[in-house]
Amino acid sequence: MRSSILVGIALTALKIGIVSLALTSASALLETDNCLFKYSGLAISTVSAQENGTEPPAEEPEEQPAEDETATDEEPVSEEPVAEAEPEEEPPPPPPTPMLYSHPVRQNIPEAFILPEGWLSIAYLNRSFDEDSLASQGNIDSNGYRFDYGLSDRVQLGLRLWQNDTNNGRAIIVPFWDNTITADMWETDIKLFLSGTPRPEPGTIPDDKLPSAFSIGISHQDSSLSREQADDDLRILTGYVCYSAYLNPKLATHTYFSTGRFTGDLMSGTMNTLAAGLDYDLLDERDKLRLSLDGALDIYNFRQTSFSATRVSHVNVGLKYMVSRNIELSAGYGIHTDSDSDLSSTEFQFGLAFYTDILDMFGRSGSDDEETPAE
Repeated sequence: MRSSILVGIALTALKIGIVSLALTSASALLETDNCLFKYSGLAISTVSAQENGTEPPAEEPEEQPAEDETATDEEPVSEEPVAEAEPEEEPPPPPPTPMLYSHPVRQNIPEAFILPEGWLSIAYLNRSFDEDSLASQGNIDSNGYRFDYGLSDRVQLGLRLWQNDTNNGRAIIVPFWDNTITADMWETDIKLFLSGTPRPEPGTIPDDKLPSAFSIGISHQDSSLSREQADDDLRILTGYVCYSAYLNPKLATHTYFSTGRFTGDLMSGTMNTLAAGLDYDLLDERDKLRLSLDGALDIYNFRQTSFSATRVSHVNVGLKYMVSRNIELSAGYGIHTDSDSDLSSTEFQFGLAFYTDILDMFGRSGSDDEETPAE
């Protein structure tokens, strides 16, 4: 009996020693590897449960710490500055349709506006003067050719050629032509655009941006006068000032003043001109159909062969029609009166003008299309 009790005690002590040894081993494994600790603990629990006849509870998974939502597996983007792409250059806008700034009908009043840079105007004008006074001795037939070129935004060059058959009569329109058979002349002109508002685009002119212009110019005229008795070469040097302004999108006004000196073999003196005019667009489309009204007064002071003065007044009404962007037709009627001799004449005229962009024909934007070399 006593021996069986001792055997039981010995077995119990042996079990306690084995359990202690297992716990010591588990603690060592826990310090080295957490996973081994879990496995050892699980094994110990399994052994104890088997001995006690029960199953160990299922181990709950450990909660993992919430990961930062902003954290990503992507590599950080370098903060090096990225060169911005240069914006593509827009193509230059087409040149504006030239306004009727060198209208062949409006001979008495050159407008202050000039042609756009690179634009060339070629015009033909026929003028027929009927001397309706009793003292007149025939009619005058005049053919004129004019060339205007916009050298820049500020400068316009002009050339005029006139062939006048005066028929040896009384010339009221120009006193120089009295008693001449022919009066041919050529004239050069340069106009300087000094100030004004920018030229508006084609179409209706806005009310808040009405254009205006102020220009000055100088011209030289050389005339060859053929008479039955003696010929004469007449030279005229003239300086002028002109101002143009739009009162509303359809109505434009023009003022002009010039002074000059003429010298020749048979005559010399001075001449002054004061003029004003109106232009009105009859249609909503700008410059499509325009009505013009001009009035001018010429004062001639002759010093050779005798001192005398002559005043000639001019009233012209004209109508212009823009057939296309480059072609223009014009017609007009005028009355010219010599206030000293009380003589007058009437005039009928017809004009044809052609406009073209010379720079565009030869590649206005050719330099812009060249590629810029990489730096």
